[in-house]
Parts: sequence; C-alpha cells; structure tokens
Amino acid sequence: MTLLQQLEASLLAAQVKRRELLTKYDPSYPLVVQVDEEIASTQKAIEKAKSFNYLNQTTDQNPTAEFLHQDYAKTQADLASQKATASATRASIQKMHEQMVSLDAQSLKQGALVREQKATEANYLLYLNKREQERAADALDARSIADVAIAVPATVPALPAINPLLAGIGGFLLAALAGVSAGTIVERMDPSFRTPVEVTDALHVPVLASLPRQAA
Repeated sequence: MTLLQQLEASLLAAQVKRRELLTKYDPSYPLVVQVDEEIASTQKAIEKAKSFNYLNQTTDQNPTAEFLHQDYAKTQADLASQKATASATRASIQKMHEQMVSLDAQSLKQGALVREQKATEANYLLYLNKREQERAADALDARSIADVAIAVPATVPALPAINPLLAGIGGFLLAALAGVSAGTIVERMDPSFRTPVEVTDALHVPVLASLPRQAA
C-alpha cells in the first residue's frame, strides 16, 4: 500500500511538472517528451502494484513475499523511469549535436557571405572612383584642358636654405686654399734666383759673394 501511494505521488508530481513545461515549451520538446515517458512508466507501475495488491487481498500471501513483490514493482518502475530518462537524454544530445553541426555550417556560410560582401563593396568603391575619374577626364576634354594640378600655397621655411655659419667656414677654407694655390703658382712661375745655391745649380758657376735683400 505504501508503494502504491509513492507511485501515485510520483505520478502527480510528473503531471504537475508536465503542465509547467507546457507553459513554456511545445509537446515535442525533449524535456516534455521525457516527462510523458515518465508518466507512462509510472502509470504502468501503478497498475502493476494494484494487481499485486489485489492478489494479496484475495490469496492472503506471505507478508514477506508481498514486500518482495512490492519492492520488485518499485524497482521495475524505477528502471522504466531511468530508461525513459536515458532515452530522452540521448535524443536531446542527438538533437543538440545536430544543432551544433547546423550552426557550424551556418557560421562557415556567414563567413563566406561576409567576405563576399567586403569584396563586392571594394569593387563598388573602385567602380565609383573610376567613374569619377572618367567624368573628370571627360569634363577636361570638353573644355580642352590638358592637365590640372592643385595649387599649393607657398610656405615660409623654418630655417634659411644656407646656414650662415657653414657658409662662412666654407668660404674661409676656400679662400685659404685659393691663397696657398696662388702663392705656389706664382712661386713656380717666378724665373729669378733667390739663393746662391739656385745660381750654382742653374749656371754651374761658383758664387763669390751674395747680398741679402733689404726690406723696403
């Protein structure tokens, strides 16, 4: 009798749970299907328990045997419920796997569509740019304009084109080099003798006396 009460309580709880699920989901939803299978298995267990109870009342069997029969009926009910739960779980997993595969395929398709959209947008912008260039070229040809350049206003440089310090140093070096070169050239082109040695080397005549040049 206790087993029958437990089964009826389980049946009532499953029916309440089913009503709550139907407020949110369709009857084909895996959780609803699982509860339906649980209700069906519980109802079968209740019928089986009632039959055992009827046999007990009519045949006056041993209480131990009755307890074992009740425990067996409860075990069978639990087994049926667990099988129904496992079946519903497998169906839910299979459905989720199919949804994941579908989502992956849709993600790949979406990526391809995004790339195609970007390529199409780039081609469209290129087409607009070329169209504007052709329109400008046609307008220039219509007015017999060969070339057009954008006027850029002149800007004052931050520093002079030539640094005065560097220009002064360069001028000094050039002047020194020019002076040395000019002195060397004049010295080379002067035919006069400057020392007794030059006279001896040039004329092969001994020098008897020499007078130093007086400063003016």
